[in-house]
Amino acid sequence: MLKKLYRGYSKDITQIPELLKSSHLPSLDGLRGVSILLVVIGHTCARIDSSLLQFFFNGSLGVYIFFVISGFLITTLLLKERIKTGTISMKNFYIRRFLRIFPVAYLYILVVLILNYALHLQIPVLGFIGAIFYVMDFSYFRINWYTEHYWSLSIEEQFYLIFPSILKKNLKFYCWLIPVLLVTVPIAIFICKHNIYLLQTHLYDFLAFLLKFDGILTGSFFAILYFKNMLPMAFFRKYKIFLNISLLLITMFIHNHYNIEGFNHLSPFFIAIIIVSNLEKSNDFIFRFLNNKILAKVGILSYSIYIWQQLFTMTTHEPTYKNIPWYGFPINMVLLFVVSYLSYNYYEKSFLKLKNRFK
Repeated sequence: MLKKLYRGYSKDITQIPELLKSSHLPSLDGLRGVSILLVVIGHTCARIDSSLLQFFFNGSLGVYIFFVISGFLITTLLLKERIKTGTISMKNFYIRRFLRIFPVAYLYILVVLILNYALHLQIPVLGFIGAIFYVMDFSYFRINWYTEHYWSLSIEEQFYLIFPSILKKNLKFYCWLIPVLLVTVPIAIFICKHNIYLLQTHLYDFLAFLLKFDGILTGSFFAILYFKNMLPMAFFRKYKIFLNISLLLITMFIHNHYNIEGFNHLSPFFIAIIIVSNLEKSNDFIFRFLNNKILAKVGILSYSIYIWQQLFTMTTHEPTYKNIPWYGFPINMVLLFVVSYLSYNYYEKSFLKLKNRFK
């Protein structure tokens, strides 16, 4: 059995699965919509002392869903390009990423710079440096609320700088590198945490850096498995409702109890199973929910909402939150969606049209 799996995984990727030939995959916009609602409601619920609300609306879980979706989609697009053209244009890849991520990200920084002066938000220089150079995932720069959410963008950008080029140069090596990292890094981290000497070495720092990519790498790994036809899709179809509900609840529990050593690194795998089990069209209530038009539209706006939400979901832990005139609920939520809608439709779309030239 293991020998058969080894042979199957060792084979080159030469064909695009029928479902992935489409430029639009069902349910992904809905999943993005769920992700951003978890982030926004989670941040808003942080003001309320309710463990039940914080259990069901966990911002970190929302971001992890984004990570897994991103890893799955980016790997899918790169593999499709490699199969169709025989190579991958890294130049076009980086131009596409730049046009999707940077314009609104830097617009937000500019707006916050102005508000920092006008409303006396007391944002330190390091807070802006961490956001501008995409290093906010390092704790040294995460010292304020208003730009702190750029930690997730920083992880994505660092992933783009390292892993796609490996995929282009040596696909077989990449296919084996990802599962090796997903297995060995959490184990090595666990060992380091229980050894005072190792905990103080640069080895631990390097492992901690790699561990930040676990969500994106898991999505990438599942894309590879899908291309190689190695996912038990028949099993996922048969037990989809049970798997989706049980894995979602387990993942929620994990993200509310970060001290679960070892087990917490399984959450990206559970999220990935939920994602791939909803790619195929079906008549169950989960698929219908994820493909609801309103939720899908929220998903389309999800990146814009994520960028702007930090100005509208300030927690009481932020000392200058009362300086924001639109802090109160529900005006903050209304303004958040209005700003995100305007940002996407009247600013970002022009860059997205330009991005399509580099497909």
